[in-house]
Parts: sequence; structure tokens; C-alpha cells
Amino acid sequence: MNPASLPRRILPVLWIVALPWLPAAAATSTYQNPLLPGNLADPAVIRHDGMYYLYATGEVDGDNGTRVYTSTNLVDWQPGPVVFRPGQPHVWAPDVWRDPSSGRFFLYYTVNQTVGVATADGPLGPFQMVRKFFDRAIDAHLFRDDDGRLFLYYVQLPGFRISVQPLASPTEPTGEPRVLLQPESAWEKRAGHVTEGPWLLKRQGRYYLIYSGSGADTPDYAVGYATAESPLGPFTRAPHNPIVHRSDGLFGPGHGCAVQDDEGRWWHVYHQKRHDRVEWNRFIAIDPLWFDQYGRLHSRASRGTPQPAPATGGSAAPREFDPFVWISEPPDDCPFEPSDALKGLEFTGRHSDHRVADTWYPSWAADGNLYSPWTDGPLHNDHSVSDAVELDPESFGGFRIVRGKATTGQAVMRGDDPRRLTLESLGKVQADPHPYGGRYPCGSLVYRGIWYYGTYCLSPSGQTRFGDTVYNWPWLGPLVGFRLSRDLGRTWEETPHTPAAPLLGESGMWGHPVKIGAPHFVDFGRDMEHSPDGKAYLVATGAALDDPQPRFANLSWITGDQVHLLRVTPTPETINDPRAYEFFAGLDRRRSAAVDPHPRRQPAPARMEQPPRLRDRHLRRAPQEVPAVRHRRREYLRPDEYDGAGSRLAHGPVAAGHLPAALRRTGLLREPPFEVHRSRRPHCLAVLLRQLRSELEQRNHPGQPARHPLRPGPPGDPAPAPEALKPGAQRDQVKSC
Repeated sequence: MNPASLPRRILPVLWIVALPWLPAAAATSTYQNPLLPGNLADPAVIRHDGMYYLYATGEVDGDNGTRVYTSTNLVDWQPGPVVFRPGQPHVWAPDVWRDPSSGRFFLYYTVNQTVGVATADGPLGPFQMVRKFFDRAIDAHLFRDDDGRLFLYYVQLPGFRISVQPLASPTEPTGEPRVLLQPESAWEKRAGHVTEGPWLLKRQGRYYLIYSGSGADTPDYAVGYATAESPLGPFTRAPHNPIVHRSDGLFGPGHGCAVQDDEGRWWHVYHQKRHDRVEWNRFIAIDPLWFDQYGRLHSRASRGTPQPAPATGGSAAPREFDPFVWISEPPDDCPFEPSDALKGLEFTGRHSDHRVADTWYPSWAADGNLYSPWTDGPLHNDHSVSDAVELDPESFGGFRIVRGKATTGQAVMRGDDPRRLTLESLGKVQADPHPYGGRYPCGSLVYRGIWYYGTYCLSPSGQTRFGDTVYNWPWLGPLVGFRLSRDLGRTWEETPHTPAAPLLGESGMWGHPVKIGAPHFVDFGRDMEHSPDGKAYLVATGAALDDPQPRFANLSWITGDQVHLLRVTPTPETINDPRAYEFFAGLDRRRSAAVDPHPRRQPAPARMEQPPRLRDRHLRRAPQEVPAVRHRRREYLRPDEYDGAGSRLAHGPVAAGHLPAALRRTGLLREPPFEVHRSRRPHCLAVLLRQLRSELEQRNHPGQPARHPLRPGPPGDPAPAPEALKPGAQRDQVKSC
């Protein structure tokens, strides 16, 4: 699949990226390393008044001074004047910093293995020496913390020990220096025991010390980092070090700095060696740095190939947070090979200002527009709400289900910039969730001019309290089916299925786990142009009855234990026909999926927590009928067997939406909560409801015997009445079930 053909515009906040950065909007859209001619190394970059200034080792009579280079985009550099010439040889690793209080510029230099500071009125110098800090030291770098404190990082010789010296001012030390790192890891000692080139950045309260290890004149020179909660340490090395290292045709990357572009993305400006020989011939390079969802820092090195350039050339764009990449981490037993192109999602920190509804799942149609469902909010003059439950003090439990209240909307999205889309509401459709509490959009696909719009159910209500925890729609219900539109959302043909009798026959009532939960279509581009076989594929979340990690809400709209894959040829005749669906059940011995035209049973789709058995590793079609599920001698009824009335507990279960208030009314949850969500058995909630029913009957009819709470029957059941249960005993029984 060509990543460039994917609809990058569909997500206002998330961008699906083929690489962990995005193309810039500046005139220079790509770059290619090397950036500068000549033998240059140890670069440091600052930005001042819209201009970038680069200072490096070399190209001043060898290494007898420091020249500045200027750029407006971090890619195209122009040589400037020599800004520092101390009159001594071996002028290395310059670092320039601007004092925001005085406006003066300070250059922290290494001259003949002596670290000192020089100052100038501007970034173009000339810099005049002020004082010496340390003998037998190299690679100075100044960091100013958010509270204004200054810290000078440098490398103490011998031993290549990265150290820090607090400063009272840009030129005055205070206190004693402290050693932070010294060569210990294998990669730091591969070709000489070296840790050098420190550079500190701060993100979300954590300090990242980027440094280089191994011999700088060898191809094994590399970059790692360590983190700390204080600029004074202690620092802990990252377990995935080194983050930049040699590769085919790329040698000795190291000793650089970190700088942000206008989009807030970090860039690593550093040097590489030209050859794999032990020598000092190096050049300046730039490549991205990025953080993942765990706060880990990543980078890579490139040479000789065009790369997306930094976003520069304008004022910094407003953003809620600095970008980071949510790296895709498929489990080890995932039956599919990880993608070499799509590595994850980048959260840009920027967003549109569409203050409208949620639950948007756009599909790219042949006309170039995006068509999406939506709900739970306003869009122009339309307002949709997915919750069919209302407060009603007169109803049992204080809640009631309101037929006709729940709706789902549809809209068209036009435009090429995800932050400047034009949204047009196409109306809304009534979406009754009965006997569940709510109904939401899910899989949405526009294919050959027909829009297929799926919905699924949730229960018991939007905010459900159990004990001290408030859950948001804790029970995931089934995929109801697909309504379809032949005129792109103007008129609709309703699905023949209902929440009580859904497409695949699954029930999510009372926390019973479903397998095909909240499915969504795989994005194959415009009008499914990249589908490998003309079929539409859906991914869904599911859970096992024997949950390996038991908890309440083991399957909600944001939790699950399994990933399921199914496919169908999308037509008006097949989209709501369960016989037309095929379910992935693993790979055969040839590592390919096959279709069994004569299935004997519906297999459980491949579970991600353990490899599927070989005899189940093929595709099978779903049967027309899905029987009631039996587990450990307890029967779980299909949704159509629930009337949902809930008016009398003696005649049926509590209606969806009534459960939380019913539990609160009984007073059973005024004590420490039941540990229903910690039980390993899925029928503990049924036991709780039966105990609840027994107590309510005793309260309402104190003169009549109560039925056994663990063996309820129809009205008039002559089961013997047990001794009245005390609250503590009730909790003990539920905990032990």
C-alpha cells in the first residue's frame, strides 16, 4: 500500500503516519544528509528572531576557531563569519546560549581540553573570552531550567565522566560539580570507553540527558540517553540504548543537539562519519527525535535519501501539547507480521475547532468527500444523544428507558486540511437500544455509492457506579446490524436486525462478553481502492468467558481481551446476512488464511493472548442460528429472551439502566463495595441480582417466605426459605462465587 495515497485528512487530532513524523508545510519539503559541505562535527543550534544559528567544530584553519552558519528552515545553511578565535588550537564543541534577562549571548567552549565561557552582544559574535571553568574537560553545554536555575554539563577527563556544575550566573559556578554518567554499558565501551557530548532537554517534568558513547573517530560511535527527575540526577540509562547507531552505509552518528520546529517536533542535529575507517572526517546531519506514549525517546539516522523536512518558515502553531507517537505494539503471538511502513499514530497536539459531537468514523467516498456517523452532541441545528435512559423517580430504580430518545447522526466532511474541514449535517436517525441503555455508531463504510452504517449497544447507563468506582458504559453490547443509504446519507433503509435480535446473535446483557464488539472497517482508502480482494474487513474487540484477567467491565467500549477480524463482500444483500461473513481463525501451515466452504461450527476468532490451535487456523462461515450459550451449568439467554420491562424482579431481570439505582436503593452498596469485578466467574453479577431480589421481596412482603437467593424460580416457587441474610454474609457469598 502506498502511504501517500491514504486519506491523511480524516483525523483532526491524530495523523496516521508511515514514519514517526509528518511532512512540513514549508517551501523546503524534503532534505538529504549531509546538510553542509566540509569536515564539521559537534553541532549546536539555537533559534533567535526567526533565524537558526549553527556552531560546530572544524573548518576554521582546521579546528582553530568557530564559524556560525545560518538557516531559516534547519535544512539550507549559509556560512557566516568566524565568531570565536581564541588563538589556541583544538577549539571544539561550541554551545551558545542567550540569557533572557540580559539579552547577551554566551559561548561555552572547549579549547585544548579546557572548558570556559565567552560572551557577545549577538549570535554573530565576535565572542570574547570571560573565564575558564575546568581543566582536563571537554564538551560543555548550558541548560536553564523552568525556575531559572542554570546548570553546566561537561565531560571530565580522564575517564570521560559526564558531570554537572550548578551556576549562580552564566559565568559564576556555585556548589560542587557532580558526576552523572561514566562508561558502563557495552555500546559505550565498544571502541574505547567513552561517554561524552551531553545535551539536556526537559519534557513533562522529566529530564532527558542525550549523550554519545564509544570512540568518536570510529564507526561504532552512537547516541543514547538517560532520564532523571532532577537536573542533578541521578540519571538512569534507557534500556533501548543506543537510539542512534551505525547501519548499512552509515557510520559513527553522534554528538549533537535537540531543537524544535514550528510544529513542536524535536530534531536531532548531529554529525556522522564519512567512512568506516578510524579517522576524523565527519559531516553535519539532521534527523527526527520523537517520544512515544511511554515517554521513551527515539531517533534514527539517514544518509543520502530524501526525508520529510522540519516544519519551519512561520510562527509556531498553537498546540495543546508537544507531539508524540503512539507506537504500534502488536503482541508477540499476533498472526500477522508487523508493518514495515506504518509504525504508529502521531498525536500532533494541534486540533480543529469543531466544537460539535463525537464518535466520528469517516469513510473516504469516490466523490472525494468523507462521510461519517456522529452522536452525543450538536451539529448545526441537529442534536443527537446515544443514551436512552432517563431519570424517573416513579420508576423502579429511579430510571426508565425512553423509546425514541436515542439517535445517531450522519454528516459529510469536505476539505483537504484536517483543521479546516467543512462539516454538513445530513440529519439523524432514531436508534432504539432497547433492551440496552444506549446505542452508538460503529463500522461505517462508503463503497460504490452506498453507505453502510453500523451501530452497537451499551449498558447499563452512561455513568454507572459500583462501589467507589464510576464506570462509563461498562457493558459492551452486540453489533446490531447495518442500515444503508443509496444517496449518501439523505435517506436510509433500516437494518432488519434489532438490539434484541442482532446480526450475529450475540448478547451483552448482564456483562455477558461479546466477541464482535464495536467493529470498525479497515481503511482501504478512497472507495476501498486498496482492498486486497474486494472485500471489506472489520476489526472488533472481544472477551473470553473465562477471562484470564477477571475484572468488572472486562468488555466495554474501551476494554477487551481479544482482537477479532472478519470480512464480507459489501452489498445491500450481504451486509446484514450473517451467512456472508467470514471469521479469521488463524493461519494454516503455509501461513495463509483459507476458506472452509462447509463449516461445521462457528469458531471463536483468533485470540491474542494465546496462539490458536492448528485445527482452527482457517476461515469459517458463521451459522444462521446462534444457540444459547451454556457455561458451567448456567444458561445465558439471548437478548430476545429478555422483555426488558423489569417492573417486577420476581418475573425477570432488572431492566437495563435500572441496575445502578436499584443497587443503591437497597443499601447493599453503602458498605464497602462487592468485589464482583474481581471474581473469576462471569455469573457473579447474576448471584448479586438474585440476592437483591430476595432482599427486596423480604422488605416488600415481610410476612412471606423469601425464595433461595441462589436458586430463584418463577412466582410461587416452593423453594425453602433460608435464614435472613445479613449484609456481611451477602458480601461474603458474592466474594466467594
